[in-house]
Formats: sequence, C-alpha cells, structure tokens
Amino acid sequence: MHKLSPLTTDLMALHLRTPRSRVLRFLSGQKVTLRLGEGGASATHWVASCACDGMNLRFHIPRATHNPFAEQVFAGLARGAKIDVDGPSGDFVLDESSSRATVFVAYDAAFAPISALIEHAINIDWPHPMRLYWYTPRPGGHYHDNYCRSWVDALDDFRFIPVTGTQEPLNAGESLASHGARRVAARLAGDRDELADSDFYLAGPSDFVAALESSLSAAGVAPERQHTSIDE
Repeated sequence: MHKLSPLTTDLMALHLRTPRSRVLRFLSGQKVTLRLGEGGASATHWVASCACDGMNLRFHIPRATHNPFAEQVFAGLARGAKIDVDGPSGDFVLDESSSRATVFVAYDAAFAPISALIEHAINIDWPHPMRLYWYTPRPGGHYHDNYCRSWVDALDDFRFIPVTGTQEPLNAGESLASHGARRVAARLAGDRDELADSDFYLAGPSDFVAALESSLSAAGVAPERQHTSIDE
C-alpha cells in the first residue's frame, strides 16, 4: 500500500503502487479483487485510475459494516502493507470505434470507474463531446467536484452536471437508487436533443442502472449504445 486518504467520512481513497516488474495490465473501467496479505480479507472494487498508469492504482473504498476488508481499511493500514491484486475483470470499457458523443452517468462512489474512463478518454485525445452526470443522494457528496470542474476548464467540449437527491417522498415501490435514476433521467430529458445520438456509460447500484436503462430505451436509445457496470 502506498497511502490512504479520506474522500468523505464514509469513503476512503486507497492508493497502491505495484512493483515495476508486476505492473497491472487492465482496461479503464474494469474491476480487480484486493486481498489483505496471504489469506486476508478481500473485496472487489473498480480501479478508479487510468489504465495508462498500471503501476499507480487508485480505489474508492466505501465504509461498509460486516465487510472485513472495508473495516480494516477504515481502521487504518500501515504504509507498505501488502495488498494482493487479482484480475482484472469486466467489460465496462470505452468503445473506441464509436464516433458518437459520450455520456457518463455515475451514482455516488460509482464515480470510480467513470473517472477511469474519462481519464482514459483524455489520455487518448478523445475527439467527441463528453458529458458527466454524477448523482449523489446527499448534499456535498460530489467528493471530486473540483477534479470534475478542472476537466470542464481543460477540455473543449466537456460538461459536468452534478445531481443531488432531495427530501421529496419516494414513489410507491421506489428505492433510493431508483429515485436517483428518476432525478438523473429528468436532467437528461432536458438535454434530449443534444444527447439523441450519444453512447451512455452507466455505473451504480442495480436499481439505478436498470431504471436509467428503461428511461433511455423509452427515449429511443438502442441497447448497444448503453454500457453498464453494476455496484454489487
């Protein structure tokens, strides 16, 4: 382990540095399994950093009860603690053959794989417009707000649309995640003409992703233009 740094009271950034002889070869948007030493606690997390640097890896670890890996991370790990990395896995990767605009949608800490995809797009000089819709259920939840705004300042055609939950009652049968999807869908509807021919990358809990897929399909977005990653 290289270092830990808190992002919020309930989210920790874990920074790993691999040996030069064992650089991780992965694609931005993929997951790996992290294990604390031989036979220690393990958990699967998205790599939050760009695949352009397989030696310096970042992860966003949410606080979670009854999760031994997260509990040990939040309890504190000694600098240099051994963490094994197994993987990668997953196909939530940028379609570099596409000529369409790109829309990224993240729910809370599922910003991790989305940030990796955006960093990758920047690294390869992605020539198409990019939009980032980031939903958090609570005010102040956009823990990398300044980072996102630096992309807005640095890139010619990048927009950042933060979306925050409200105190309005949930609809019958609606989960917090599907409520978040409803909030994001309302913002997307306002940009429908601009987003009509875009590729969508959706990351978050299953309820959030499924509800957004349904909204996008109803708006005429073909399934092959919807790329998803579920926070399990």
